[in-house]
Amino acid sequence: MRVICLLFIATVAAGAARAEDRVQPSPKQADAELARPLPDPFVVRTGKGRSRQVKTCRDFLALDRTRLDTEDPLDFGPLLYTGSHCEVLARLRKARPAQTSFLLDFQLDARAPASLPPDLAITLSNGEARKVTAAREKGLSWKAYDPKLRARPGARGVLKVTTEGMEMTLTEYGRGDFDGDGLEDILIGRNGGPTEGTYADHSVFVLTRTAPGAPLKVVELVLLAG
Repeated sequence: MRVICLLFIATVAAGAARAEDRVQPSPKQADAELARPLPDPFVVRTGKGRSRQVKTCRDFLALDRTRLDTEDPLDFGPLLYTGSHCEVLARLRKARPAQTSFLLDFQLDARAPASLPPDLAITLSNGEARKVTAAREKGLSWKAYDPKLRARPGARGVLKVTTEGMEMTLTEYGRGDFDGDGLEDILIGRNGGPTEGTYADHSVFVLTRTAPGAPLKVVELVLLAG
């Protein structure tokens, strides 16, 4: 049985609910975590019959993530899950203090889908992806795009979201200026998938808000799914 140990990330998420409670690692701490050995290395295929071990998050981030494959098919899901946390650490490492914030009143609670963009929806086809794009271009929120969506707060900084045939968990991992534009961004992980089948999504979003009360928008998306 594969062991996945991500206590550092769990600690970050546990303190992410309110600004006054938020515990966020420094870039130096995140950098150290990227080099920390994984408890159970992965063996991935790199093409042409070759393979390599992924022993740390640094190893994972050095991979061509558009062509991920594992020697043991049962390792693929755990690799994506672990990889999503590596992507989180990579962004926490480069976070800088923001000069301006329009996110002070935003919390990852039951009301959040009314401010989040429809890009947070998991799409399983090109048709669904086009619908999300159209909704975004119309300025619709995730909740307006999917009225059947239901959100329930879990632990601090965690939101459980369900909709027709889909379940997911959103986790806030940190805030700061992740893209160098001076505005405060929020780092959110999405883990979930259909209620039936084996497809799993472990994606990482950097979102921001450019004016008071404006909908949030995606600055960066790292999609890890399969």
